[in-house]
Amino acid sequence: MTKARVTLKDIAKVAGVSTATVSHVLNNTAPISTETSARVLEIVKDLNYEPNVVARSLRKRETRTIGFIANTVMSDLVPDMMGGAMQAAVDRGYNLIVGESRQKAAEMDFHEWLARSHQVGGLLFCSNWVTEVDYHFPSNTPAAYLYCYSSSQPRSSVLPDSVKGGFTATAHLLSIGRKRLAYVGGTPTWKCTRDRWEGFKLAHRDVGISDPRLVEYGDWTVEGGYRAAMRLLDRDPNIDAFFVANDLMAVGAMDAVCHHGLEIPRDVSIVGYDDIPVAIATRPALTTIQLPNYDMGYAACSLLIDKISGAQVEDTVHKYDCKLVIRDSCGAPKLS
Repeated sequence: MTKARVTLKDIAKVAGVSTATVSHVLNNTAPISTETSARVLEIVKDLNYEPNVVARSLRKRETRTIGFIANTVMSDLVPDMMGGAMQAAVDRGYNLIVGESRQKAAEMDFHEWLARSHQVGGLLFCSNWVTEVDYHFPSNTPAAYLYCYSSSQPRSSVLPDSVKGGFTATAHLLSIGRKRLAYVGGTPTWKCTRDRWEGFKLAHRDVGISDPRLVEYGDWTVEGGYRAAMRLLDRDPNIDAFFVANDLMAVGAMDAVCHHGLEIPRDVSIVGYDDIPVAIATRPALTTIQLPNYDMGYAACSLLIDKISGAQVEDTVHKYDCKLVIRDSCGAPKLS
């Protein structure tokens, strides 16, 4: 038999006070004597009272639920961001509804239906690559963006600092004595590709080398990285290092280096980007740039909840530093 839920009325009866008094104690909505408050709270604890969050939200006409909308949840990057967002929601007393942008409901995009039917108090949009997005939903709905940004109006966005990440990766290769560096980017028009290329160039300028020209583009896949690295090595067999814009293409670049009869890291050093599980599984293990996915998810959800709560939140881009994880593909000593 299911045990009946403890109600405010039950607590009031045991405490010898009104249900209104119990409500004021729990919600801190009126001055109640210290003695009465202590007695009510002790009974709440003894009876293991659990507030009905849904009913309370309906009474207050507020929705303590956030819609987390990803372009895909089948990604190496999104789950950690989702985990951070979930923890932020729990810490602030919110729930999270997870969906994908391709989903439909009532002949509308799922996120628009959530907003128009008042199922959520705000929307958090997430992508598995840094890109401009254009989601349609009521303009008065609080929203924030994670690993993506709005193309139509200013909104709070949480992004990794890809320029700094590209600089860090390239500076590391230069610091271990590599001279002839090549960059393998992803889709040329994407912001993350351009930003990491900008970091690559800035690191060269920082040591007095201007306008590096060894660049090719893949399609973010192992095969795309292989083909791009092969083109570069065919053009210049003296390349001694690759900075590759994601880990999957870096795996392909490693295959291309081996195809040319070169050894990693003796002849060629390689740094990837993202630190997905494959990075630690390669041989040699891949040095890479680690994204702060969990922290970004937590921060983006916290920003959104601040907006929902009525706080003055500036709609701006919040950038997070990325960490260099040194493994075996560069031949450099690991940092302690």
